[in-house]
Amino acid sequence: MTAKEIRAKARASLKGQWTPMVLISLVYMAFSIGCILTAAFVVGDLLLIILMPPVYLGLSLCSMRVVRNEGVVVKDLWRGTAMMGKSIALYWINSIYVALWSLLLYIPGIIKSYEYSMSMYVLADNRRMTTDEAREESIRLMDGNKMRLFRLKLSFLGWIALNIVTLGVATPWTSAYYRVAEAHFYEMVKAERPRPVYTPIEETQEPKPNKDSLFRDMD
Repeated sequence: MTAKEIRAKARASLKGQWTPMVLISLVYMAFSIGCILTAAFVVGDLLLIILMPPVYLGLSLCSMRVVRNEGVVVKDLWRGTAMMGKSIALYWINSIYVALWSLLLYIPGIIKSYEYSMSMYVLADNRRMTTDEAREESIRLMDGNKMRLFRLKLSFLGWIALNIVTLGVATPWTSAYYRVAEAHFYEMVKAERPRPVYTPIEETQEPKPNKDSLFRDMD
């Protein structure tokens, strides 16, 4: 699909869901701004470090629910708190990796940010995955698709200009529109690159022998 086709699918998915998604975007924006403004204080730092990642995961979950016609309400934004530990680890390790790669003339950091861009969607879709597995799956999905995501982002320049012209009033609508479009992008690349049914690492390991059964075999 082209960027235009993905945007069209996003608009179709948002029919009847614009209001909750715009409200979700508003709450997310207000929460993010609050964390940033209070970051100079200990409480603000804790909010930023601990609560932002699960809320960001919740935003990804909301976008996916819209794409899958499951419907959303504002409280769905907090669904990510059910995976707080994993979301915190994934969010901040990704951020650290991108920052470190950005030290190499910045371009490698941009490339890595695109490689990791589907991580939260992957984690939301596969809750039993480890954070490393979610990151690796995102890298696999984005192999050869980074330019497609760049073109999708580029196609929203007009909406970004609208945000500027309206002094930010249009931002919640733009954010809701883009998030759902990005979720459609995730569904597209996932369908194009199916993976085997996920099996947790611990289930792939050979079970330890039972001592009682060993003794029975010796009788």
